[in-house]
Amino acid sequence: MACPRGRPLAEHVWRDDAWFHALTGMPFNEEVYKAAVLRRQADCERRRYWDLPTGTRERRLLRAKREAAAGARKRCATQLTLDHV
Repeated sequence: MACPRGRPLAEHVWRDDAWFHALTGMPFNEEVYKAAVLRRQADCERRRYWDLPTGTRERRLLRAKREAAAGARKRCATQLTLDHV
């Protein structure tokens, strides 16, 4: 059987009509693959956040300040007291 069409799985090779991990030679395991994808995505996002030319960190800090200021205005002006007890 030929290799399936489409993008190949990351770090996997098609051999003997199945996907195998390129380094370990273990057969494809969906749970392990999903965990590795999430780990790679988190690493990429972390690098992008701290990369100064992208400006991601500055934008997120400004957004957090904006949202915090907007949340402060939405609060009620009334103060609860224990006078009625």
